[in-house]
Parts: sequence; C-alpha cells; structure tokens
Amino acid sequence: RARRIDAALIALPYEANGIETEAVFDDEFLLACPKGHPLGEDGKLKPEDLAPHDVLLLEDGHCLRDHALSVCKMPSVRDGGEVSATSLHTLIQMVDGGLGVSLIPKLAADAGLGNGLDVSIRPFSPAAIGRSVGIAWRSGSSREEDARRVAQELKAMFADKRD
Repeated sequence: RARRIDAALIALPYEANGIETEAVFDDEFLLACPKGHPLGEDGKLKPEDLAPHDVLLLEDGHCLRDHALSVCKMPSVRDGGEVSATSLHTLIQMVDGGLGVSLIPKLAADAGLGNGLDVSIRPFSPAAIGRSVGIAWRSGSSREEDARRVAQELKAMFADKRD
C-alpha cells in the first residue's frame, strides 16, 4: 500500500483493503521431530497423532502458527506453559534440542531447513495442506498485469513440478 513493492509472494489468505491476491500453489506441512522420537517411526502419520505431544509453534500473531493450529485442530492456547519461537530456524533448533515436535512447511524443508540437524522430517498421510501461497499486489497498480503474469508462470512451474 505504501507503493514500495510491486508484488509479493505471501501465505494466503491475506485480507487488506486495496490488495489483491492470486493463489499459486498449496504448501503442505511436514512433521519435524527429534531423531528416535516415536512419531518419527514408519507408518501412517495423521495430524491427530500430535495431540498428546508437546507441539512447538511460532509466536502468537505469526500466520504460520495459525495455519499449524488449524491443521492440528488444536486450541490457540494449551494448558500449561507454552514455548514458542520467533522464526522457523529457531523452531527447528528447538526440535533438534529435544523440546518437542513441530510442523514445518514443505517449502522450507525442501530449502534445507532441517539439514545438518538431528531431526526427522516426514509427511502426513494423506498430505496435510497447511497453507496456500500466492502473489499479492495493489489493486489498480500499473504493474497489476505483470503481477498476474508472475502468478500464472509460478502456477505453471509448480504444476510441472507435481507432475
């Protein structure tokens, strides 16, 4: 809205006056747990399997926290003390340190978020779609057509990747 950015790749939904969005792809959540943790074993993993475990989340107000809570069908506040992180890097370090388990976006895992750490990262079955990722731009911007074109190119690129 301040006219400093023509378009942005963001997690959706994003509601703001004067901002339009177009979804590009869905990003699933993966489980991150310390190696040797019972949830890291083979077998089908469902979000409800997390209920009895300490699930580490990003701090309150972070959209990824809300997405994770929605996937797990957990209340926004749990009984007892809650530990939260300010970034995905901190979150995965906390998992590595044995403080609990967490959900991380596949996009972050594919970018190497857990590399070099003693953590297991595994998918849910069926896949737990955690969020949509899309392009956002100012309504009526002179670059609106370009933003829509970027969204279409990214959609095609991610569709090819899934095939």
